Amino acid sequence: MYIRVVGGGSVGLLLAGKLAGADSIGVRVEIVCRTAVQAAEIARSGLSVISLEGERRIVKPEVSSFEEEAFAEKSKPDWILLALKQKDLDERVLKWLSRQVGTHTGVVGFQNGIGHEELLPSALPSTAIYLAVTTEGARRRSSVEVEHTGMGVTRIGRALRRGSAAMSPVHRPYEEKLVQIMHQAGFDARWTDHIERYSWNKLVINSIVNPLTALLGIRNGALIHNAELVKLAQILLAEAGTVAESRGILLDEDLWEQIMNVCERTAANHSSMLQDVSAGRRTEIDWINGSLVRIAREEGIDAPTHRALYHLIKGMEAEE
Repeated sequence: MYIRVVGGGSVGLLLAGKLAGADSIGVRVEIVCRTAVQAAEIARSGLSVISLEGERRIVKPEVSSFEEEAFAEKSKPDWILLALKQKDLDERVLKWLSRQVGTHTGVVGFQNGIGHEELLPSALPSTAIYLAVTTEGARRRSSVEVEHTGMGVTRIGRALRRGSAAMSPVHRPYEEKLVQIMHQAGFDARWTDHIERYSWNKLVINSIVNPLTALLGIRNGALIHNAELVKLAQILLAEAGTVAESRGILLDEDLWEQIMNVCERTAANHSSMLQDVSAGRRTEIDWINGSLVRIAREEGIDAPTHRALYHLIKGMEAEE
């Protein structure tokens, strides 16, 4: 099997590193970086993966970048694991993707928030599109080094096109093979027929943890040790639940406990949105709280607290 991991951020490096490091599974692994500089650095020194126990392993996957033109001569992968952020799924990337897929290629989107579940099928109408929701913890230490910071669960499911029926069972062996390979690489990967619900659960968790930590400049664990922030988080959860219900999505009954667990398990971590704000980068707020605000508006309901957070983060981006 030939797997192409697209994206040299924390999730992309972790996926490529652990898959390439699992020698016994016999999978061809390639990582595609956004820049030729990062690709050259990985080609030169290898990719360092630091395990949960602090052990370092250097692996050498195949490596290339968006800036290369050699893809026309390459064979098409069986799977593309798309580990770019939502904000990076621009027209250029989507056109590039359309040239990478073959008739047998499956594309798995690892994006936070929502939007890609409609964008990818629209851009790749003849390609099987899947969504992945992962709670794996990863921190990119450098362009060639990633630290596995927390064991999580990765759920994968088929992204249904609007009006389409459930996927045919003949595809199942193909998808089960990917889940099996990820298991062998050390991921707790699971197939689900309810990926939309898991996507919404993670969207809501991110809509609370990310903007609050980014606005206040605090680590994730600080959210659950402040009574006022806990009250605000509960308000945000209630609003998001109303928005989800308007689209026929029932969030997990224990989602509040999941939010608390995420904050405890990643207590020392800086959220991705806080990292983006600190580095002067554009955040993913448009696809997280912004999506909730947009859907609320379309459904004729109000989400004032999420709307306030959205505008506050956008204001911080404008200052940068």
